[in-house]
Parts: sequence; structure tokens; C-alpha cells
Amino acid sequence: MLNVAFAEDANVTVADHGAENLAVLRRWALNLMRQEGSVGAINKNRKRAGWDDLYLDRLLQQLRPDPT
Repeated sequence: MLNVAFAEDANVTVADHGAENLAVLRRWALNLMRQEGSVGAINKNRKRAGWDDLYLDRLLQQLRPDPT
């Protein structure tokens, strides 16, 4: 799934633990998109997060703790 949505095989990061760190961030983003529940392919939703600030904000709202 990561390769399809984020083209992980094309990653050429070689410095220190950069590739591992980026893989963690990709998994985190993938899980946020899955939990959010929008209909559509993950690849489409990844692009949507880059173009649509409201959608990106909705994804990031999941990270904030409940104020109650």
C-alpha cells in the first residue's frame, strides 16, 4: 500500500535513518487517511490533502486530544 500511495520504492534517501523516518511518517499519514473515512483511493486522498486545506485540517484534527 505504501508503494502505491507514496511511491516508496522511488525513495532515494540514504542519510542516517532518513529512509526509516520517512517510512514512519508515510505509515502515519496512511493511517490518518484510513481513520478519516473519506470514500476514494488512498492515492487520491493523499493528493487531496495536498490541494484541499479543509481536508488536510480534518485529517490533522484527529491528532488533537478531545477538549472534554
